[in-house]
Amino acid sequence: MTLVLVGISLLVGCTRPSAIREQNRDNLSRLSIDMNRKEVLRIMRKPYRTELMRMPKGETVELLFYYTDLKAADNAITDDELTPVVLMDNKVVGWGWTLLRRYRTEQHPQRSGKPQGGVQDIREQVGSGDPMY
Repeated sequence: MTLVLVGISLLVGCTRPSAIREQNRDNLSRLSIDMNRKEVLRIMRKPYRTELMRMPKGETVELLFYYTDLKAADNAITDDELTPVVLMDNKVVGWGWTLLRRYRTEQHPQRSGKPQGGVQDIREQVGSGDPMY
């Protein structure tokens, strides 16, 4: 019984938060634009959290958040310590907060009286999948 508990303790102890952050950052570099959700999960594993956003024209954007940074050693994981991977139609369109802010702006356009467009393909504007932290 004691041997089993020691083995479990060793396994749990191997998953340090710093190791998780480092692995997630390394894995982000393996993602590419147009990769499907299944491929992302094979590389990145289970996200810290997920969200779905409904866009004005009915498109669904899925957000997979991964723990990648430590801003404060306060035993809390906050949004600024996560990196979002953004999927539309089950395909990666990019990752990082700059991209996510663009989608959130389109989700809730300012009421300026000007017509607002729906989701645009901004992959060329954002580059070839370089992380945007």
